[in-house]
Amino acid sequence: MPGCIEWQGKPVARMDIPRYRRHVAYIRQRPALLDGSVEDNLRYPFTLHAYRDVSFDRARAANLAAQAGRSGDFLGKRASELSGGEAQICALIRVLQFAPDVLLLDEPTASLDPESSHAIELLVHTWFDTDRGRHASIWVSHDPAQAARMSERHLVMRAGVLDESAHASTREALGQ
Repeated sequence: MPGCIEWQGKPVARMDIPRYRRHVAYIRQRPALLDGSVEDNLRYPFTLHAYRDVSFDRARAANLAAQAGRSGDFLGKRASELSGGEAQICALIRVLQFAPDVLLLDEPTASLDPESSHAIELLVHTWFDTDRGRHASIWVSHDPAQAARMSERHLVMRAGVLDESAHASTREALGQ
């Protein structure tokens, strides 16, 4: 049916879309952060109507930061002082603290150094491992090696058309 969103095989009514959105998180290539500290950015979603039934857990946020290789003072850093990789980690922690079922990642490491890229990959792998079988993601990348590390199924887009047959040639080129 055109114009219909389905979640777990059932249509999502217009009034239920905010609740549905809690299950799906989108991570931009260049995340927007608020003025203030990392902790301020992590607390912000809890002020939104959709999340007023839950409260910020600083220990959980610090644990997610540690899983991404960030030190204990990371939550106190000013957003304006973060590198691109640290901003990306902040954005990922901001959504992971709500335990989404699906992550949509739009080139989340495209402009990052290898260490920050690895930290983000590790954080996503850890998220997957927390509840195997319940999580799904779409990871958009121009890096075939990263795509192989981050996904089980690969689609290649050529001239705006998805080409699943490219999956086999990509794996062969990576020696897998």
